[in-house]
Amino acid sequence: MHPSSSPANQDAMDRLFQSASHLLILTIIAISIARIVSVTASNGETPFLSANDRSRWSAVAALLEDQTFAIDRLLEKRDSKGRSRTWYSIDMVRHADDQGVERFYSSKPPLLSVIYAGITWPVTMIFQSRLSDYPLLIGRCVLAITNLLPMIWLWYWWRRTVLRDITDAWPRTILLLSGLFGTFLTTFIVTLNNHLHAAIFFAATIILIRQILSLPLGTAKAAGKILLTGIFAGLTVMCELPSLAWAATIPLILFQRDHFLKTWSIYLAGLAPVLLAIVGMNWYAHGDWRPPYYHREALGKLLASVNNEQLATELKSTGVQSITPEQAARLVATFDQELVKQELNATSFVAVEPARRESTMRLIALDAADQSMQRRFAVVIADGRFDIHAWNDWYDYPSSYWLAENKRGVDLGEASVAVYAWNSLLGHHGIFSLTPIFLLVIPGVWLSLRHDDAVTRRIVAGIAVVSTVCIVFYLARDQLDRNYGGVCSGFRWQFWLIPGWLYIACRAFQTTNATTKWWQSVWAKRLVEVCLVISIFSAWFAAANPWQHPWMYQLYLRLLGL
Repeated sequence: MHPSSSPANQDAMDRLFQSASHLLILTIIAISIARIVSVTASNGETPFLSANDRSRWSAVAALLEDQTFAIDRLLEKRDSKGRSRTWYSIDMVRHADDQGVERFYSSKPPLLSVIYAGITWPVTMIFQSRLSDYPLLIGRCVLAITNLLPMIWLWYWWRRTVLRDITDAWPRTILLLSGLFGTFLTTFIVTLNNHLHAAIFFAATIILIRQILSLPLGTAKAAGKILLTGIFAGLTVMCELPSLAWAATIPLILFQRDHFLKTWSIYLAGLAPVLLAIVGMNWYAHGDWRPPYYHREALGKLLASVNNEQLATELKSTGVQSITPEQAARLVATFDQELVKQELNATSFVAVEPARRESTMRLIALDAADQSMQRRFAVVIADGRFDIHAWNDWYDYPSSYWLAENKRGVDLGEASVAVYAWNSLLGHHGIFSLTPIFLLVIPGVWLSLRHDDAVTRRIVAGIAVVSTVCIVFYLARDQLDRNYGGVCSGFRWQFWLIPGWLYIACRAFQTTNATTKWWQSVWAKRLVEVCLVISIFSAWFAAANPWQHPWMYQLYLRLLGL
């Protein structure tokens, strides 16, 4: 036996790694605390770094202070000089409340906002201050609770995983540094977001699955862990809807012929209440079971149809986006029928104008019950007639950023699927170009399926399949959604998978067979170290504000002179 592999030597290495890794975690905790207590928007008056987190904070403040999901009041709050609206966000929707009055709402999942509000409430009680009055104080405290504390747990989980599965000092160091400093999860500690918490819940399911598969499935202890797995899988879905793929995969990973139905029933007993809470809270907040981003089409229920073959043919040939005032007036006159007014519950029609969506017009009418209230309807051209639908495009409202004339940059959407796929994987927003340490996932999957035990193989295969499905799902979206996640330091829709990728990367260094020690080559070590350095640089380039373009994209724009 080589001296370096003796039990005494290994114990000494383990103790050294434990001490050094603990010190590294304390270091990242200190850095994160410093980042949180100093996080400040450009106006110097809030800790809100982007429209994304302003949207979430507005929902939290509205729930606590106004007992409503409507955020209209917060949108009008201005800085101390009265110049800029410090709570205004583009990540919001507008639709009628239960009284028929159109109001603004955060477009973010309402159940997560309720949880954030539940965490924020005791902080406001301690300081006897409202979030909207003291956003810096309250906001930073909430960030420390919601973001830093769970991340500390995740860092120590990763430390234990590396210590348990890896024996060699060099790969241990690489993996630990990757998990602490080389991912965008650490970057997002300073902003209220869903990606970090989805990753936390996802990691919890991985831990529980490992524990479950090491226990006899018929025991009460295993049943309790299966129930918890269902709950955490549901919470992951709450944060990232595509993680439904992972929630559906978990029972397949846990499959045991003798306990299949029992495992499924216990798992669903944990998952179903969370999924019902997601749908129920969405209904309570918006009056619809579907999330706000499903309401991007202007067409709702068909309410009425009006014949006018001449005008319909005319507008169909010229296009509704170029409708003239004279044509709009003729169209209003066409709709000015008592039967139509009754069907739409309107007293008169004010205007017809192009809508956000192509081939759709916006019909504005006065409400029959309240003359001061305007209602909107969607109008489309059919064969010789105009179909009037209930309004369903919640992103179409005056001055909306999502109107075609207001969108800019990456939000215009990438026209080419091939270009989008390249940039999302290996280009300026690439998962593997910005954080190339995740290239270790490729040998990790291969070596795990060849050499690992059945439990680990199941988990690795499940993570790999779900990762592939989710990446393909986003790459295959329509141009409207091919925007790289908006202005963000990385391809953020995949951040929740990071703990799984780290777990698989760990398998790339497993030592069940001496022939798998591919990293003993000097060139292999240097290559991995370069990948680590690039990953750390990418993650910390945006440390001050995660809501900025990746450094590769910024460099790309400069080279193009844009």
